Amino acid sequence: PEEVRAYVARFLGSLEAGAEDFDAAVLEALIFAGLDGDGGRGPGLADPEQTMQARLVLTLRWVRELELGPEEQRELLAQAGRRVAV
Repeated sequence: PEEVRAYVARFLGSLEAGAEDFDAAVLEALIFAGLDGDGGRGPGLADPEQTMQARLVLTLRWVRELELGPEEQRELLAQAGRRVAV
């Protein structure tokens, strides 16, 4: 839990603008839900629009942090699509 909180704090602190648009608790819940394997449908994620926005921003951040190239990004999207289809 402390690692996730610290990551979210660093993430929000690194945003040039728009950090106020994100609730740290929702971002933490989204990460915990993903780690728990429920695909981000955990408690505290009732607002679909906010959840989608948080997912998108976190995913883009992880792509940048992992330095994924175009082919790796396509593979990531393909894997995500396969998981959603299941």
